[in-house]
Amino acid sequence: MINDIVQFSNFLKCLKEARCLGNVILVGSWSEYLYQTFISDFTAEMATVDLDFLIPDLNQPEEKRSISEIAKHYGFEYSEKGEPAFSVFTGQDGFEVEFLSELKGDGINKNAFSNIGVKTQQLRHIHILQNYTRFVSFNKMTVRVPEPEAYCLQKMIINSERLEQGKITSDQKKIKNIIPYLNASIVAIIYDSLTEKEKARVNKYIKAHLNKLDIYELFNIEREKGFIATPDFESGIHDVAAMMRATKRNESKLSVAADDKEIDKLLAESTKLRGQISKALNELIATTNDKEEAKTYIYMQLSKQGIHSPENVIDNIIEAEQNKEIKDDSSTLDYESIAKNPSLLGTVVDGYDNPDPTPNIDKSDT
Repeated sequence: MINDIVQFSNFLKCLKEARCLGNVILVGSWSEYLYQTFISDFTAEMATVDLDFLIPDLNQPEEKRSISEIAKHYGFEYSEKGEPAFSVFTGQDGFEVEFLSELKGDGINKNAFSNIGVKTQQLRHIHILQNYTRFVSFNKMTVRVPEPEAYCLQKMIINSERLEQGKITSDQKKIKNIIPYLNASIVAIIYDSLTEKEKARVNKYIKAHLNKLDIYELFNIEREKGFIATPDFESGIHDVAAMMRATKRNESKLSVAADDKEIDKLLAESTKLRGQISKALNELIATTNDKEEAKTYIYMQLSKQGIHSPENVIDNIIEAEQNKEIKDDSSTLDYESIAKNPSLLGTVVDGYDNPDPTPNIDKSDT
């Protein structure tokens, strides 16, 4: 297992060196391995050491890159298999790395070539994994993984489609292992985003394998939600996401700014934006009866829009406004144009090609 961890770490280094780590999501058993860094007392169910990455957008980054030569430097040989062909990187002792993308449209698997220089294997139902994600730090690298709740529900949905009995049994063990550690509020939000067919599969799995009637009984979720997002609430979250992107863009400019006047201007704009973000979040929360559910919903929806702020960050922003620690001085800020004009915002935040976000957790090389 130690050698597998070294190879796992080395391939992450390969992706980072190729400036592609921000364009993939780690899925499969190795995401469970990283769950151990933030879920207390959780032990991953590592049935296989194969490494899988999901590419949510085959056309990103805009500048095409290639990881094959760098991967070779780290001991991984490139090959292709399957029909249509998809890329495989093979390390020591049969350690394999593959890339996935979402199968859309008519369901016919086609050659899906990505801008990081690999051909992906296309699969259904993986939109769940790419819509709900978080960032985790490992060996001073920041890795994007699915939320554990999304990981679990997706496995329930696809279990009946598995062709190999070994994989069916393995997934069932993983589901049972992770369920006690899941957040019921996040489960409810993700479940509500599923199609009716996907919901039916989840409940069929629960009834057949977990001896519960459905997801509501399994996670003790109220059938009538205490919090329902209105169109105005959804619009407010979109505006908050826009302001967060604008703040991130300002911070990126600050890192290279040399002129004092420019620095002062960017600092002032960021301060105003932070005040607006704090005010907007508190106004959203104030419109709801179930404030905790509303905060969880905001966190998950921001994640879907590419704003990956831990829940405690959202809490701190809200508390700061309530305690008047953040002064809203936005009289000259054209907030409306920022919120409605994506062209003012630049690249979606937290793509983290350069530099990586500040890690929250470090694990030493083993």
